[in-house]
Amino acid sequence: MGTYRKRHYEYTIVTCCFLLMFCNVGLPSTSFSVYQPYLVALPGVGDAAGSLIIGTRTFVSLICMILVGRYYNALDCRLGCFIAGALSALGLFAFGLARSLPWLLVAAVICGAAYGLGGMIGITLLVNRWFKTDVGTAAGLSAVGSGVASIIIPVLAEYVIRTRSLQLSFWMEAAMALAITVVVGLLLRNRPEDIGAVAHGAARYDADLGEGPSRKPVEQHHEDGAHPEIHPTPVTEGGVCLSPAATRRFLLAMAFVGAICVTAATFLSVLLVSEGFPHSFAALMLSVYGICLTFSKAFTGRLYDMIGAVRGTIVSFTAIIVGLVCLCLTPTGLAVFAVAGSVLYGAGMAVGTIGIPIWSIQLSTAANRSTVIRQFQVGYATGSFVYNLVPGVLMDLCGTYVASYAILVVFAGAALALILTTYRQYTRD
Repeated sequence: MGTYRKRHYEYTIVTCCFLLMFCNVGLPSTSFSVYQPYLVALPGVGDAAGSLIIGTRTFVSLICMILVGRYYNALDCRLGCFIAGALSALGLFAFGLARSLPWLLVAAVICGAAYGLGGMIGITLLVNRWFKTDVGTAAGLSAVGSGVASIIIPVLAEYVIRTRSLQLSFWMEAAMALAITVVVGLLLRNRPEDIGAVAHGAARYDADLGEGPSRKPVEQHHEDGAHPEIHPTPVTEGGVCLSPAATRRFLLAMAFVGAICVTAATFLSVLLVSEGFPHSFAALMLSVYGICLTFSKAFTGRLYDMIGAVRGTIVSFTAIIVGLVCLCLTPTGLAVFAVAGSVLYGAGMAVGTIGIPIWSIQLSTAANRSTVIRQFQVGYATGSFVYNLVPGVLMDLCGTYVASYAILVVFAGAALALILTTYRQYTRD
């Protein structure tokens, strides 16, 4: 390998991380909402079973997140990410084969494992190994991969389903995931030392090591399998220890955030179709949501740094609440509510990936930080799993998905109140 390539191989690593997020998060999860109306319409499935499919995928991903530390300790990143990508391809292929609920659940299990094992956790390890400075930029570019999938996949999938078949659309995504997995498997390297290179910015990092934490990578990865995140901008550590009662209240808020950030996006397409909008319009709104989510991921962290965590949290939740209210008004048949809801909800959605790392850093001490991070992430994942089971049941009972979105408006208000109360009690922000 040439000297130039060794010196700049970190750019190849970022590309691999982007592709992994596209493959293991974007395909089986972020863009999957476009398939929900078609799956619930299959014979013997229906709305309640449609929720069960999503709930099964979320539950399996939650279990894998708990165990993922041991997974990467045993396999390391290159092999671990390759297996996760192969699972994405296999799961999507299985969805293409499935024609009954049991086989759809099998496919959901496989995709859930791919998401839990091959998402941000492996990317966190790789970025922190290959970057000593500019960690936030590398992590941000990597995380955008799932957002890009939510922009382009819904429109493409809807076109293939409309002109060909549901099966072909799943199989094309499976082929895409397999191709990405092979490319990443060939290019990815676990550590710079594997090719005789050094981490990006190593010399500058060593020189600046004593000048403060803002240049240091924040790797929240632990042996017990806690879900890691890399915060893309400097965050001031809080140095506070929540009481057991405050911790329980904040975990309830995290469960609400999980329900808001995962369930509303998962059922967006089927909500719009059930209210009379065409499949093509629903797919377009998913892409609009994906564009707003992608930009939100890129700029929310900077916003929180500029105006503080409390004000930033208020801005994010205001966008989410107004967006959800607009989506609740889609039964009027006015497309403007669907557009506004998709834009505003997507703009606030980054609170799930940016807000939680900030809150966990500011509301913990060095001694209990790993525990707090794990608790907040598990609370988020638990909320998303539990509430994913609800919309289909409420659809059968009430005849509309709007009821589920109305409950999410209440959840958003409650989560914001709990978070602000905790900050007011424990910090000066």
